[in-house]
Amino acid sequence: GIHTGPLLEFALEHSTVRTTVVPAIYLLAGFLSYSPLIGFSIGGRPIPPHYKILSMFTMMIPEAILGFAIYTAGSVLYPYYEHITRRPWGPSTALLDQRVGGAMMWGAGMVLDTVWISIVVAEWWRREEYKARRLDLATK
Repeated sequence: GIHTGPLLEFALEHSTVRTTVVPAIYLLAGFLSYSPLIGFSIGGRPIPPHYKILSMFTMMIPEAILGFAIYTAGSVLYPYYEHITRRPWGPSTALLDQRVGGAMMWGAGMVLDTVWISIVVAEWWRREEYKARRLDLATK
């Protein structure tokens, strides 16, 4: 939600908020989103792998939509960036930077989520193979 509306503009204009509050929000949101998926369950019961995979797929949707919306916007969404003339990566415009950022959010988010999903699928596969071996040994 911080990428939409006036919250980001406020954070950009106030360096203390940008350097302390925003990273804390991102870390907390990431922890709350991923902790049950990687094994830390607040309720004490583990989440079945198929629900983990479904959850990760559904988390991809808002990331992709927001990244795509930022990428395809016809004008600069965050006026703060229009006033920056010196960029450390060389000559550019606010709109071009915004499009690169949207593409990174859209593409990199999909790649990272795919890696997480692959890890869960591999873990699920190993567990199923272990169960199958145990059942085979028990029936012999």
